Amino acid sequence: MSSPSLFRYLVRESLLRWGGRAWVPLARLTVAASLATAALLVLASFALGLASLRKRIAEFGLDSIVIRTPLRRASDPAPGLPSLADYGRILTLTLPYAAAVLDDGRQVPIAIAGDEALRQLAALNLGAGELPVLITGAMPPGMPVRARVGPWSVAARTAGAPPELRPTGMEEMLITRAGDFPLHAMLPGTAVTLFVRAPSAPPVAELVKALSIVFANNPSAGATPPAVQSALPWLKEAEELQATWRKYGALLSAMLAVTIALVFGSAAILEYEAAAYLTALLRSFGVRPFWIWFQRAVEAAILANAGGAAAFFAAAALSRSALPQAGPFLREAAVFLPVFAALNAGALAASIPVAFALRRPVGLVLQ
Repeated sequence: MSSPSLFRYLVRESLLRWGGRAWVPLARLTVAASLATAALLVLASFALGLASLRKRIAEFGLDSIVIRTPLRRASDPAPGLPSLADYGRILTLTLPYAAAVLDDGRQVPIAIAGDEALRQLAALNLGAGELPVLITGAMPPGMPVRARVGPWSVAARTAGAPPELRPTGMEEMLITRAGDFPLHAMLPGTAVTLFVRAPSAPPVAELVKALSIVFANNPSAGATPPAVQSALPWLKEAEELQATWRKYGALLSAMLAVTIALVFGSAAILEYEAAAYLTALLRSFGVRPFWIWFQRAVEAAILANAGGAAAFFAAAALSRSALPQAGPFLREAAVFLPVFAALNAGALAASIPVAFALRRPVGLVLQ
């Protein structure tokens, strides 16, 4: 039998066999799609969590450190950090425990800038002559606004948030001079110091460790020492999440491959036994066992990949209703490649029992 004729015969035989027992391929397709859908959603959730952490790290900055120092009064000087100034840029803003009310009723925190802070703000195109200024992303830059705190009010203009201020975590703030709200400068508050490391400075991890030791051993810090914040905890969390992702990805892939191998292999051997006599006749006509095995392996691969494709669309539909943020991550190679690799590995393993069955002598099968 020539190769084209054999190919056409095997394709027709597969279609006739599947048409006569449609529940067999449908069962395999359903199992593959269901398991792959669950695996895709789990891996996409890991990808979403890792992307969120990386976005937070990028917004904060790997070279940024934020120090928050409680103050009895907002007018009190913030604790000096003389050695830190040698390693980068420092900006200190004092935030009293009070908020300004805008014309539209929104409340925004107040940040009082001292003389040194005014010089640093000038480098961010927010000079002393332009204060008060409302840092906000909700209004176009340059718009005049009026902010009130009790009987006091100031005229300010809006400005977009400079990237250097993102580590403070405040999307909106009213930066003023100390004399704009004199009474509220007497309230308790927090000194927020933003440090950006210079390229030649020691690593951020060493600076954070040194600051933590200094604040812990400084008696003037009082009962509540300054809080030191950096991107290091998020970076460590991202590394741990990525390691967990790899571990669960390998576990899910192995479970998926084994399950597909067992389910598809059981169905394949049952189908082979049902058509063993016809298969033996083909072999007696000179058809090599390899081509029959190849036919069953291709069938398993088609069903497995069809189940994977159905799983992709099912996972996309489920994510739109349950977790819309995870939907775009289904297209990442790190999410779908392990699933499709496991499906194909399981399909290939499922054809092994057929390979062993084809080793039986033709005469033994035909007798």
